[in-house]
Amino acid sequence: MATASAKPAPKKTAAAKPAPKPKAEKAPKPKVERDIQNDVTRPKSDSKTGRIWAIADEISKSKKAPATRAEVMEKAVAEDINEATVATQYQRWRVYNGVERAPKAEKPAKAPKVKKAA
Repeated sequence: MATASAKPAPKKTAAAKPAPKPKAEKAPKPKVERDIQNDVTRPKSDSKTGRIWAIADEISKSKKAPATRAEVMEKAVAEDINEATVATQYQRWRVYNGVERAPKAEKPAKAPKVKKAA
């Protein structure tokens, strides 16, 4: 009867590990100065939020008065920017520039209800 004898696997010799590669020194990134006013940071001009701020600035400059939310909304939505984003960024733009909230238009008074005769 022949039995297959299992040969033990050859032992691995401890090979010297290669020396770690020296890391290339990275130059420190220059600190980007962000424009902050009234605790609001102005977004980068090349972003969608920055575009909304630019629209508000353009409208304000052309009419020499702060842009209204409706004006900014109309122009930004025409450029296919989400309405919720426009609303949020207009609010941030308004606070950044210290523009007071526009007073709410008064609703006409409701006519008193008239009771029906029985």
